[in-house]
Amino acid sequence: LKDVANRSGVALSTVSHVINGTAPITEEVKRRVNQSIQELNYIPNALARRLRQDRTHMIGIIVPDISNEFYSKTASTIIRHFSNDGYTTVMVDTGYSLKRMQKNVDTLIEQRIDGLIVLGGGNDEHILNHAAETGVKVLLADRHYEDYPSVEFQYQEYMDQTICYLHEKRFRKIGYISESLDMVNLQERYDGFIQAMKKYHVRIN
Repeated sequence: LKDVANRSGVALSTVSHVINGTAPITEEVKRRVNQSIQELNYIPNALARRLRQDRTHMIGIIVPDISNEFYSKTASTIIRHFSNDGYTTVMVDTGYSLKRMQKNVDTLIEQRIDGLIVLGGGNDEHILNHAAETGVKVLLADRHYEDYPSVEFQYQEYMDQTICYLHEKRFRKIGYISESLDMVNLQERYDGFIQAMKKYHVRIN
């Protein structure tokens, strides 16, 4: 920035005003500054400018497995939404590893993200709390935890409807297959299944 100012024969603040359009500048000065920018191949530091505004317009998205169709479609929708609002999104696949999640969240915090959206997950409360303590806004999706804002499914209601339907169709041997119940949302689905089976007096084998 200093080199551009020296080459243009203007003050640093003038170069900044030309780049950001924050003050009336004569066309001649604009021409000199822009010519100097081109000749020096100067690229304004967008991150530094955003940090001065105390916002980076960057959102981190944490997913446990991007190959999972549910997570990939959800993340795609989130990315499209924020892109339309002028935000940059950074998506991270943790591979169900808390160690990997911790490392990636720390990196996102260093990049001064404005917010963090966590899809699924579990046993990661210490990571969420750490992010929130640094000032990052945390949103949970497909789960809940304490006072963090969340968007989730009504698993118990849906499982009740499912078992009710099967019961009305006279199915009596109903099995349940799941991934590991370490994740909060998967545990809630299973709990909903157990409650519904008991409600409709279907034997749990």
